[in-house]
Amino acid sequence: MSQKDEKKKRDYRTGRITIKEARDRFHEYYDDDKRNYKTPLGAFRGMLADMMYTKKDRFLIKCNNTTTYDKKNDIKPGECEKGSVKYLLESGPKTFDAQHVDAFEDGQEFSLTDPDGEIKKFKARGHTKRIPVIDDGEAEIAGPRVAGEELYKGYFRKQLLSRGKKDMTPGGHGGLKAVRTRDNPGGDGNQLVDRYWDEYQKQKDAGYIKPEYERKNKKKVVIEEKPELLLKFTIGSDDYYSADEMQFIRNPKNTDKIYKLYRKEGELLIHNGTEYLNEKGDDIEYFSQIYYLQKLGILSSPPSVIKFNEDLNGVKLFNLKLKKNKRTKKILLDIILNVSTGGISYDEEVLSNKKFKKWYKEWMETSVKVPNILDFWTTYPSAKKLTSMMVEPIKVIQSGGVSYADMEYEYSSSIDDYSICSSDEE
Repeated sequence: MSQKDEKKKRDYRTGRITIKEARDRFHEYYDDDKRNYKTPLGAFRGMLADMMYTKKDRFLIKCNNTTTYDKKNDIKPGECEKGSVKYLLESGPKTFDAQHVDAFEDGQEFSLTDPDGEIKKFKARGHTKRIPVIDDGEAEIAGPRVAGEELYKGYFRKQLLSRGKKDMTPGGHGGLKAVRTRDNPGGDGNQLVDRYWDEYQKQKDAGYIKPEYERKNKKKVVIEEKPELLLKFTIGSDDYYSADEMQFIRNPKNTDKIYKLYRKEGELLIHNGTEYLNEKGDDIEYFSQIYYLQKLGILSSPPSVIKFNEDLNGVKLFNLKLKKNKRTKKILLDIILNVSTGGISYDEEVLSNKKFKKWYKEWMETSVKVPNILDFWTTYPSAKKLTSMMVEPIKVIQSGGVSYADMEYEYSSSIDDYSICSSDEE
């Protein structure tokens, strides 16, 4: 044996990861906007299929979800086997399955959140297992079965081979007229694909191809502009009445529903988690969110063409000054809105509005989340009186404070003051 052969094999990707790291990578993989999933529903279906079925053993990463050490596989509790670090590669979740993440035993129940935020339960189907007698001729067991018995690959292999038998009746169910030797070497001439291309070549040489032999699968190169993602935002409303209509009159709405604003060929599109909406569809869901973004200044308002305000690109926080009507100068509430999460908050030390403070406290005692703008409009007792709203984007974050941008004046607060800055009693 040469000195080169005696060298120890390189220790390649032998690191370990935890089940949590594998689970985070799994969701990160399917949440990536660069994947070929046009909608969140498509990504959900991809995740479901991945978790429903288990890959072959050589692509399966063993993990230990118990509280005791797995001596047989040398895996500590909450960790995966040696070499599991490969699951973190760019195509790791696509190539491999990790136990208790996207690989489960047949019949085991697992949960997955659908695009509407609802947690649903499913039963895994595991991987295909060997069946005595039926699978005796198969070296590797994988894939679905015909009526739960013979493997697809074995069944269709027999179908393919039967087409080449010389004892087939001409014109019979096999669809072949006669057995013949293929004109061009390389095939027995009795497969449908062989016969098709032989005839196609003859017609092409003769200078005329019949319509039924024309290439129908030739791909046409179409360069289409992909939608440009401008903003991810939570469902919102600019006043009590439109919020009330969305929440109760039409259909009950998920107040945490996430939308995505896109631009394609100059047209603004809103994706609601299932489909793209545009102005041509005359959909109240589309226009309600367009009006909301216009009120925040993220989109321009008519009479000009509605456009995205590039100056607010990346801005998520907005200072909302709420008044009783347009004529009055008195600001009743001054709150901070995070358009990305929809959440609103206030400063405990500055707030003097007892009614708002009481409402907020009661909300937090009965809910696990901060109230968002739609919750505010539909449940705050005095919201109906607040018919006018002035908006100031919080555009600049500086060290030591936040600068609230406004055309007329500018004032600052500490970086934690995403809250009420002034609040007179109603």
